[in-house]
Amino acid sequence: PNCSMAKFCSKSCQEKACSTHHKYECLIQDTLYKSGTGAWQLAYRIVAGKPLNFWLKMKKSFEDHNEDMGLSEAGVYSSDDIMTVFNMVTHDTGESRQAPQLMKECLTALFFLRCLQSKNYFCQTSQPSSNLSEEETYIALLLHHFMRVVFYNSHEAMQLVPESGWQKNKVVRIGVCLNPSLALINHSCDPNYARVVRGRQVMAFATRKIRQGEEILDVYSGTYLKSDIESRREVHTRYNFDCRCHSCQHDWPTEQLLPRNISKKHIEKDISDKVVKKLDNSFKEVTQTRWQSGVDSCTARDRLASMLSNCVVSHPHWLVAQAEDLLHRALWDLFGK
Repeated sequence: PNCSMAKFCSKSCQEKACSTHHKYECLIQDTLYKSGTGAWQLAYRIVAGKPLNFWLKMKKSFEDHNEDMGLSEAGVYSSDDIMTVFNMVTHDTGESRQAPQLMKECLTALFFLRCLQSKNYFCQTSQPSSNLSEEETYIALLLHHFMRVVFYNSHEAMQLVPESGWQKNKVVRIGVCLNPSLALINHSCDPNYARVVRGRQVMAFATRKIRQGEEILDVYSGTYLKSDIESRREVHTRYNFDCRCHSCQHDWPTEQLLPRNISKKHIEKDISDKVVKKLDNSFKEVTQTRWQSGVDSCTARDRLASMLSNCVVSHPHWLVAQAEDLLHRALWDLFGK
């Protein structure tokens, strides 16, 4: 590469990037990253990652945007297939977009197109004209389509930053990515699974017992623990859906107002006072720094998973939420390095 902005995790990663998208980003990355286009830059990366002839050959296939792709037994839903990415939800119909938002989308798509032109993506022999060719118009519309795909379906790309103990590790955002299979998982403000990222690999783990036939649930906004219901609704509206999870329907309090002790009223079935006290002590122990610093992440994972898989404490409860968070931290330490 002729620029100093790009970093690669390996030689093979560098070679792949240089043979696909990087030549259309090299020396203009500062312009792209300072443009304020955020996650939409992934749409630019999607288009730049394939040559113009590839997209021209796909033009006929792109005439039908089928968001139900893969639902029938005959359909195949593969994250590696560009048709899967193209057919992800965009909410093109049924949503009322305001003029400023539409203008921003159009200007951003045109900006991305001009970036591609500046890097000779269209193999033009003269300076770009103010009038777009048929091919350029098609690519601009494709950029716009993938911008909406990214907006409604992308995940944060995360990375583990090890600290002095598994419970102190930090997980930081390093970018944005598309995971078409994971994007199929519906939302709840009280999710029952969590992700761990290692490079291009994403692993999904249950953070509590998920019974047969029970839906696996992700979180698109803040959880009920961290965000009040009005703040969450603002995010849900932005992504064009109403949340009807238990925490929203029953207006669960944020973590500051949750119970910190386990008593019989928090238990789903009839058990003795002695067992209730034992449960209370057990959950309180794992939230203590002394216990966390005295075990490794493997031991922590095993104990926390056992506690949560057999948990009879009703949601919402602060001690159970803390145990789920600690399990996620232990999993990051075990599988995210």
